[in-house]
Amino acid sequence: MIDTAPTAPDTAEALLPVLEIPLSVAIQSAAAMLTSASKDDVTPVLTTAHFDGTHLNATDRYKVARFEMPTKPASEEGRLTLGEAFLIPRAALEWVTKITVKSLRQSGILSGLYTIRYERESDPRGEGYQNAPGTVTVSVVDHAGKTERSQAFDGVVGNFPPVARLFPENPDEEVTTGTQAFNPAYMGVILAYIAKYSDRGAPFRFRVAQSNAGHKLAPALITGAGASFLIQPHLILR
Repeated sequence: MIDTAPTAPDTAEALLPVLEIPLSVAIQSAAAMLTSASKDDVTPVLTTAHFDGTHLNATDRYKVARFEMPTKPASEEGRLTLGEAFLIPRAALEWVTKITVKSLRQSGILSGLYTIRYERESDPRGEGYQNAPGTVTVSVVDHAGKTERSQAFDGVVGNFPPVARLFPENPDEEVTTGTQAFNPAYMGVILAYIAKYSDRGAPFRFRVAQSNAGHKLAPALITGAGASFLIQPHLILR
């Protein structure tokens, strides 16, 4: 199991954070998060993707997904907003992955430069309820800032585990490897994402490292289709 001990509460959670990114990036990053966001509501925070200001992160304790946000709009007329840290519920991510330009045009929406805007809204009761879940509204926005379609989802509060620190600082560094076993279901969802969203014929990278911490197995690193993943090996019984 990947170490997912939580960090201390982030004061940014009390703000009104916004993430607005190009439609294609939003769909791809949401799909990457869904490979690793938990479906188990026992720990609600693990069913979300955490936007930390530069990346989206998701984990179910056995897998971790990480997707870097763009630093500039897709075009001169494009829109891009990277706000404060907040949690995006799984249902919102699923809603985004079902959006296509074709479906927008069939709905009578004909403008060309779309973005997806996630916005966390705090509890309407105001001060004193900063830690209430509130809502996360997801909107399809055109290049002029007009909202073409939107949907609100129940928010989630909690301390998202600091999984970003688990990724190696230098993924190209040579490592000592050994024989390791992996859950094929965990591996399958990651490879399915890479196959769908990578350029045709583009390779992915798979790095297996042997941990220096005794017999504890280090997570394997998979990179491809704009995302990075960690997957926890299984113990091999001899």
